[in-house]
Amino acid sequence: MSRLILIGLVLFLSGCLLVEDKKVFQGDLQKFYTKENNGLNLLDSAPARLIYVTSNLNNQIKRLEVVQDNQQLIINLNRGIGKESVHGSFTLETLETHWDLRVEGQIDRRFLSDPMILEKEIACTFSGICEKEIEKEVKNCRFIDGIEKCETTTEIVEERGWHTDCPGTEILTLAEQKTIYDLRIKFFNPLNNQLVANFQGSTDELIEETSRVQTKPCN
Repeated sequence: MSRLILIGLVLFLSGCLLVEDKKVFQGDLQKFYTKENNGLNLLDSAPARLIYVTSNLNNQIKRLEVVQDNQQLIINLNRGIGKESVHGSFTLETLETHWDLRVEGQIDRRFLSDPMILEKEIACTFSGICEKEIEKEVKNCRFIDGIEKCETTTEIVEERGWHTDCPGTEILTLAEQKTIYDLRIKFFNPLNNQLVANFQGSTDELIEETSRVQTKPCN
């Protein structure tokens, strides 16, 4: 397995499930002379890491992070600009208050192996007739001094019947391939279209799922 690449960050905020994916590119940052305070002035023309953060719900780019030694530049993106998915070319604008950048880039995926096919059994639920543990109110009565006294308790019982969430399993056929991503990015001053820096790098090798087919339905 690769040393790093796809890092899933699961954050629970206000009852919502937010998921981020990160791809980490090792490469070189090249800066060009500019007087503008565009955030890149914190960094040098030298090896750097660029962390490419996307939402795994829709694959849209969320932000970029450039890391060099102890310096880190977080590039927040303008939510109003349409952002392409994790494959292909993209153009982004930042949402900073003190400096602005236009980012043009290209991300490509290279396959280093033929697909490796495997089957996976996972838990699932289905609608149908099954035996399932449910909570049920049970009334218990007894006579005390000739008077019937009853109390209702909630018990967990196993009941056979129609349920919308019967527990089951399904079989998936997965294809996995050894993969590397290559990234090329150019940073522009959006006011005068001046090229202020560029970055080129690649991820480490990773094993990535490239297809998923259900071969046995949930039952």
